[in-house]
Amino acid sequence: MKIPTVILLLFAVASGAHAGETAWQQVDENARLRLVFSDTREPDGSTWAAIEIDMPSNTKTYWRVPGETGIPLQLDVGGSDGIDGFDIVWPFPVRETDKGYLDHVYYGHVVLPVRLQATSDTPFLEIEMTLGVCSDVCVPVVAGFSHQLSFRRADAGHALRIRQALAEAPLPYPGELEPFGEAHFDPQTRRLAVALAAPDFPHETTIADIRGELTLLGPGEPSGDGAHLLFPVFANGGAPELAGKSVTLTFMTPDGPYELTRQIGTP
Repeated sequence: MKIPTVILLLFAVASGAHAGETAWQQVDENARLRLVFSDTREPDGSTWAAIEIDMPSNTKTYWRVPGETGIPLQLDVGGSDGIDGFDIVWPFPVRETDKGYLDHVYYGHVVLPVRLQATSDTPFLEIEMTLGVCSDVCVPVVAGFSHQLSFRRADAGHALRIRQALAEAPLPYPGELEPFGEAHFDPQTRRLAVALAAPDFPHETTIADIRGELTLLGPGEPSGDGAHLLFPVFANGGAPELAGKSVTLTFMTPDGPYELTRQIGTP
C-alpha cells in the first residue's frame, strides 16, 4: 500500500443526540460522520447500526479491500458493555485507477451497515474507528463514539436508511447456473484463474478479494481461450500463498450486486 503523504489524526467522543443516533463529528474539513441505530433487536440477539459518512461528491472513502493507496476502515468495540462483536456489510464499491493506482472506493454520502451482536437488553457501545478520507490527499482520521442503545421503540427513519444501504450490498448468487467455476492460483505467473462457466457473462465489474485479507487483486482479464478470468495479484515481494484460502467474487448484474465464494486450489 502506498503511504499517504499527509497524516492527520483526530479524536472526539460524542454522546447520542437522541436514542437512534449520535451527534455528527467533523473529522476533516471535507467530512463528518455519525452512527445511526435501528433500535430493534433481531431474534438472534443482533441489532443493526450504520456508519453514516457525509462527504462532498469529489471526496472518497474505502471499501473492505481499499487498494494500493487506500486506508482500511478499522473498528474497535472493546470498551463496550453488552456488545460481543460486529460485522460490517459493504455496499458494492467503485473500482477506479487514479494516477496509475488501483483502489475500491465510495464517493459522497455513504452509509455502511454494521450488525452488532448484543448480549444484553441495555448494551452500551464504546467504539473507536479509523478510516481514510481522500480529496487531494489521503487523510486517515480517528473518531470515537459512546452510545447507550435502547430497544424500547424502533427508530423507523434510521431503520429504513439502514435497509436501503443493505439493498446496495451484494447477495449470494441465486441462479442455478453460476457464472464462475473453480479457482486456482499460479505462483509463477502471480495470477488467480477463475473458470468462466458462462463465457458470455459480463465480467467487467467483477472484483476478486481474499477473505479476511487486504491482498489486492487487479481487474480480471479473459484468458486467450476465454475459459478463465485471470486476476493479477498486486503484492510486494514474493508471490503470496493463496492455495487453500477463499476468494470472494463480487459483481454487478442488471438485478443488482451479487457474490460467490470459491476455494482456491493449485494448477
